[in-house]
Amino acid sequence: VYKRQPIVPETFSKIIERYKEVKQRHFSKSKYQHFQNFIKSSNSKILLNTGHEHVSVSMDEIVLCTAEGNYTKFELQNGKSLLVSHILKHYNDLLHYRGFFRASRSCLINTSHITSIYKKETIVMSNGEKVHVSTRNRGNLNELIDSLS
Repeated sequence: VYKRQPIVPETFSKIIERYKEVKQRHFSKSKYQHFQNFIKSSNSKILLNTGHEHVSVSMDEIVLCTAEGNYTKFELQNGKSLLVSHILKHYNDLLHYRGFFRASRSCLINTSHITSIYKKETIVMSNGEKVHVSTRNRGNLNELIDSLS
């Protein structure tokens, strides 16, 4: 038979303080920011399968990605575009942690190519393209604005 021991306030207080200390050490904001920078800088290239070849593209060159049925169209900084044989969700999962934002079901943008945001519903990209943010993703856009401001 298991007997419960009473909680000693001093011991409980020490346990809580130790938890706070460990939590602070593991989850500090500066560590989080360093981690984000590491993710954005590491593996700065991606191989895109265009069907007959794999093209190496720098993450910085990608302005936006749009859904084209079962394919994804990559718009690059130099004005070129590549049609690749994966759905947009595949690239959203891959690029989400590398500074990309899902504006709508059919569009994924590179946040480093944002020129301006108009009325929290339209994003103007560096190539002049205007991307409408879906109603569902406007809350995420507000979080993005806060994180970039």
